[in-house]
Amino acid sequence: MQEALWTAKLEKMSDLKYPWQQFVSDAFLASPESAPSRVNIAERAIAARLIEQTEPDMNERLALNDALRSLQVLIRETRTRGVHYHIRWAQIPLLDWESFNTRVDAEAAATILARIGEKYRIEEQGEGCQRCRDTAKAKSLPLARG
Repeated sequence: MQEALWTAKLEKMSDLKYPWQQFVSDAFLASPESAPSRVNIAERAIAARLIEQTEPDMNERLALNDALRSLQVLIRETRTRGVHYHIRWAQIPLLDWESFNTRVDAEAAATILARIGEKYRIEEQGEGCQRCRDTAKAKSLPLARG
């Protein structure tokens, strides 16, 4: 049943109107192992669109909102056993906002993101991860433009 829903969503996205939608489509076509990183790329593409000078029209705002909600469901469904990983930076007491499906993915991202001499550790989290709940709650809030 879920597969049929994703197939319908992909068919709906086959007529891409906005450049950022390609990244969202790629996330849905990704394997479960690579889905978290593809979702991250899609979310970054959406964030880049939201900070552009030109505001999205109503249709694009609806598409952006739908994409964010769909990505949220996708990542929840691809996460195995609720176990995931966060990067905890030594200089910042908060967990990184992004979760990773595997320790290897988290380590690879940390290696890329870390500045010279910056310390971090990879932390395993379960389904009760407060940071993920806070992130999900923040993403579900309506988009506000100032």
